[in-house]
Amino acid sequence: MSDSRSTKGRWRKAIKLIQTRNEVQEKIVSGTIFHSSIIPGESTWHRITSDLHPDFNVRLSFPVTPPTLEDLHGFNNTGNVRIWMSEEVLTSLALRFLPSIINEDIRPFRVLELGGGMTALGGLALATASNHALEVILSDGNEKSVQNIQRVVSHNNIQCAGISVRRIRWDLAEDFQDLQGNCDLVLCSDCLFFDEGRQPLVSCLAKLLKVPSGVAWIVAPSRNRTLDAFLNMARTSFASVQELPIPTELLQRVERVAVNRDTDVPLWYTLKQPRLL
Repeated sequence: MSDSRSTKGRWRKAIKLIQTRNEVQEKIVSGTIFHSSIIPGESTWHRITSDLHPDFNVRLSFPVTPPTLEDLHGFNNTGNVRIWMSEEVLTSLALRFLPSIINEDIRPFRVLELGGGMTALGGLALATASNHALEVILSDGNEKSVQNIQRVVSHNNIQCAGISVRRIRWDLAEDFQDLQGNCDLVLCSDCLFFDEGRQPLVSCLAKLLKVPSGVAWIVAPSRNRTLDAFLNMARTSFASVQELPIPTELLQRVERVAVNRDTDVPLWYTLKQPRLL
């Protein structure tokens, strides 16, 4: 498979994190965009903050028992291990730019995060930071991730008008049938590295977005041209596929800790105006 090297690299990182979880509990984020600290008296809970977003403050926890390798197999489950850089970048972008794209005439303004892993940090950040008439849906394709997201939501101060957590696999139309054509913004980070998952994701996004105003934000690294493969598919289903610049200060922080630009530095794309098939 064309993405075999990059996928194996991702799994190697996931396996290493499982093996060393007890020794590195504080290291669930990069430490360059967001910072984590164990909450005193609550050893399984972390407070997440960011000097880029001074008002941001959420509580996160991964399962007390780290996932096994068997748990990780299946539906794109490396997000069960930690928060990857693309999710941090997506979260920072959402906190910075969402106020400028919200249409005040749309109530509720519906935001959906796909493939959110164990925390769905991007969508959670919006739900805790906004008191706008915002409806936030947090999702993942793995049931254990969904259960942990529900746990995380119950431990945070939700400010938006409504929040829900559910399983959505983008290869199962029945999982999102009720949302088709009803999403104003769909967030998705680093979900492109499996060959078989890209076309179903493109089709799912095209069905979810409102026409003509809905937009999907895709944040992912190039990773052995897997992003290019996804974008080529997306161009057949969307009239607009556009790269947006990541703010300089945010990009510099990512580059500061990146080991391999191809796998560690994400890019930001928007998909708009689904073509009627």
